[in-house]
Parts: sequence; structure tokens; C-alpha cells
Amino acid sequence: MRTNIPAQLTSFVGREREIAELQQLLDDVRLLTLVGAGGIGKSRLALRLAGELGRRVQDGVWLVELAALQDPGLVPQALRASHGKRGGGKRFDSRGHSTHSFNQ
Repeated sequence: MRTNIPAQLTSFVGREREIAELQQLLDDVRLLTLVGAGGIGKSRLALRLAGELGRRVQDGVWLVELAALQDPGLVPQALRASHGKRGGGKRFDSRGHSTHSFNQ
């Protein structure tokens, strides 16, 4: 499985219903945003979901950290970096959509 999702070091208990609902939503959309108060487990839920999806998505699932970016123009660079690319390779448009495939 191709991914950069970090391994979960502790057990994940009691969110099976949420994972199932999110997986169903992702059958219809490419981007899903989790919102809620800080500290309720959004990031942990998203990472667990990404780990589950990585088993069924051919191209893998990738974590792209955007929180520290001050300039939206740096999003394509962050996307490339998440895939271990510095330049070239997969291209992304201004909305972060890929415009062609990786050559790995």
C-alpha cells in the first residue's frame, strides 16, 4: 500500500459507525471535511479513515499538512512534498487537483 499515513500506535475504539458513514460519503465525493470543536478526535478519525481507505484505493492515500502554510500558492509544493517529490512529477492546479499521473 502506497501511503504516508503515520502508523497508529494506540488502539482505536468506538468510532465504527462514524468510519462506516464517512466511507459511504467518500463513495460519492473526492474531498470530505471534518469539522468540530478542538480535541474531539477529528484528526485521529481522519487518519483512521485514511488507513482504512488505503486498502481499497489503487493510488494510495496521502496526508498533506496544510496548517502551517501562510501562502495558498504553496499548496502545490506541499502536495508534491507529501509524495516525496521536489519538482516535476505529478502536477497540481491551483485548486490542488492533479493534472497528470506520477511516473514512479
